[in-house]
Amino acid sequence: MKDRNFETLAVLVVLMALVPCTVMAHPPADMKLSYDPGAGELTVTVTHDVDNPGSHFVYLVTIQKDGQVAEERVYSRQPASGTFTYRYLVSVDPGDTLAVTASCNQGG
Repeated sequence: MKDRNFETLAVLVVLMALVPCTVMAHPPADMKLSYDPGAGELTVTVTHDVDNPGSHFVYLVTIQKDGQVAEERVYSRQPASGTFTYRYLVSVDPGDTLAVTASCNQGG
């Protein structure tokens, strides 16, 4: 009977090890942009609700100007667990188009 219990336990442990873990990764929920032409400053306000901003965070912000990468910033944590703001100096001429992408370090 002891051998049967051990075999059952061993099978359960192996099965649990083979079942993939569900990762709670998600992309930022919201992003708001504003540009101050006088200061040449782009303000990017990101909402990315996480439990631990040191291990689950927005790690990359990419700014494109007219379809070309103008700036990329890599981060090792986010400054808050919910909404936070980054500021970038970006030269913009009339008619230029800016696009901003924020990427999560856990796949979102």
